[in-house]
Amino acid sequence: MVKRKTVDEPERAKKAEKAELQRIMGGNVRRLREARGLSRERLAEMVERDTSTINRIENGTTMMGAPLIARMARVLGVSVDTLFSADPDDLRLKNIQALLVQQPDQDVSRIERMIRAYFQTQDPDV
Repeated sequence: MVKRKTVDEPERAKKAEKAELQRIMGGNVRRLREARGLSRERLAEMVERDTSTINRIENGTTMMGAPLIARMARVLGVSVDTLFSADPDDLRLKNIQALLVQQPDQDVSRIERMIRAYFQTQDPDV
């Protein structure tokens, strides 16, 4: 009789969490790459990896290490925590914040005034 190795419940949960994180991060990388009009090939060049690595990341079958996560966020113009976000609304807000952080204060003030003006002109009944 062959004795089978059993995986305990905490180990199973750990693997499931890792798989879910890989799926979330991969989906975020894909959405951000596509939103910026980048091909997988171009993104691979920019983060100094091969295209097959980008494919595995986007498909959620490989986990990025910390240096690649930082490089990926920088290349895609987002904060590192954006790559970990499971909430698309949260992702949009973090992307906007990452864009604004890179701008001079006077430009951020002008953008804020524009946003306020936009919302003041909107019909509240719509």
